[in-house]
Amino acid sequence: MRKLINRILLAVALSPLVPAIVTLFPWEASKPNCVGYYSVCSFAPYSSIILAGIAFATLGLVIATKRLLKRFLRLSDDLR
Repeated sequence: MRKLINRILLAVALSPLVPAIVTLFPWEASKPNCVGYYSVCSFAPYSSIILAGIAFATLGLVIATKRLLKRFLRLSDDLR
């Protein structure tokens, strides 16, 4: 059960990486992006950086929460 929860949290944390990559794909658009080609998102390099930052910040929060929870459970076992 714990492994399943860890995998779900990892998938949720890293899910913004998929649209970060997709925004860089060439596509028909009304105007070129900042790099100079037509892509899915006209803010392509910036939106990809923002989405990657969100993914890694969420991953950091998940890791920090797991560490705090592990410490809390260890402390609660010591108090018994």
